[in-house]
Amino acid sequence: MSGTRVPGVMRIPARYVGTLLIRGMAIWVLSRLMVVALYMFIGASSDDRETVAAFTQGSPAILAIWTLALSVVLIVFDLHRRHEVMLLNNLGVVTAHAVLLGTVPSVVMETAMAILR
Repeated sequence: MSGTRVPGVMRIPARYVGTLLIRGMAIWVLSRLMVVALYMFIGASSDDRETVAAFTQGSPAILAIWTLALSVVLIVFDLHRRHEVMLLNNLGVVTAHAVLLGTVPSVVMETAMAILR
């Protein structure tokens, strides 16, 4: 059964797997910096700390969730910007699979940061 293809499961070509993972790492760095900058801006602009506490609800996990959500949006935007959605669809790859592969570095890094806290 190793040589048969499972219906509904689209394989991403190997040359695009590495590219999507590297872009996913760069997008994670960008999204993490954006979320931390927003958090610091809210903290610096408000006199009371209640606004900052409302943004994260006192939990650093909320920052990780915001980072992951922003990563997904940026990966979708990047795929559309580079006109790769049509290419991947012509290769038989569903866009959601490419987005999931691109978010793997974000999930791994956010999990590692949560463990190391």
